[in-house]
Amino acid sequence: MRKFSAKADPFVRFFDMPRGSFRIRQARRRLGLSQLQVATKADVSPRTYQFAEGGKTEVSRQSLLKIANSLGISLEEAMLVDDAVAQDHFNYLPWSMSGFLQKKLALGNENFCHDEVTAESIIRKIRESWKQHLDSLPPNTNDPVCRTADQKLDQEVEKVVDRYLSIWNRNPATLQVATVSDEACGASIVLPVTDSAFNRLCRGEISFQDIVADDILEESQNLVLDSAVEFAGTGNPGWSQFTSSLSYVLFCQIASLSIAPTADNFRMASFSASPLNEKRLRTIGFQSNGFVMPHFGYPIFTFSVRESEAFKDTYEASSTTVHYTHLLRNANGDSSMMRQKRKVITHALSLLKRALGDAAKRLTRTRPSVSA
Repeated sequence: MRKFSAKADPFVRFFDMPRGSFRIRQARRRLGLSQLQVATKADVSPRTYQFAEGGKTEVSRQSLLKIANSLGISLEEAMLVDDAVAQDHFNYLPWSMSGFLQKKLALGNENFCHDEVTAESIIRKIRESWKQHLDSLPPNTNDPVCRTADQKLDQEVEKVVDRYLSIWNRNPATLQVATVSDEACGASIVLPVTDSAFNRLCRGEISFQDIVADDILEESQNLVLDSAVEFAGTGNPGWSQFTSSLSYVLFCQIASLSIAPTADNFRMASFSASPLNEKRLRTIGFQSNGFVMPHFGYPIFTFSVRESEAFKDTYEASSTTVHYTHLLRNANGDSSMMRQKRKVITHALSLLKRALGDAAKRLTRTRPSVSA
């Protein structure tokens, strides 16, 4: 082991982003502090602290200095570098590797709805599968609020379908299909919305049904997790295949539809439509904000790493969610396959609609009139 020296190590000086070391973890444990407590004391994000303590990811020298000061150790101690790490030229691997990552991480054509008929069938399948999901819950976990809301949705099902179709027409990436062996096994709906729509939903002033196409943006720092449902009657793939595929699609959507998931103003909102739904939301860092949705009565859940820092039981989940989303976004880049496919599909749909409209007009003009 040797102490970090920019003069002695031109490789590290070139990248100018040091790593932390195991000494950080040792100092924290010696003081009897949690990761959250040190992050708060050092005025860095919990995820930044986790990177520093792990020692495998580069962080800024300024952040390491704050962490070192908060633990009472020197910056040099916090930045111990192993000789093997200094000699590691992994960063010089050919850029062709990025193409491999993009192929593995970007959603495929099978995850998009390419026409309105397919989109409508997926939306109706979401509704049918959710009803079966509620029916399959044990009686003691079947929340009466969820059951009452489900009955209301039954009465408004056509309105629900029309709303989702109009949103999909505005931004096709809001509706994505999860697949197992090229078969649709679930679907996810994530909405990038305006500040106004997001704030009103979080305050319980509007329901999810009141968020319409005019509220939808191409990208936003305000995302609403509207739905994530495994389809019933899809054969017998393993439960883990269902869940993994759906989770993957959901995270890809968050990565694609957010502007900057690691920024302080990144926010998400959702609502609990069943006990299982609530459990899943809490698992990725959501918390009930105390408001309920008008008309349906669903409890509203909100997410943000900054808000979650005060809660030991959720801050790790929320920071990990942001980190995973950030990795997906970074792997695909600003000119990612996800973004390209979204734009290509949106453009193709626009051309198709225009062509169908022109064909209908020509048919109307050429149709012979029927004499009385």
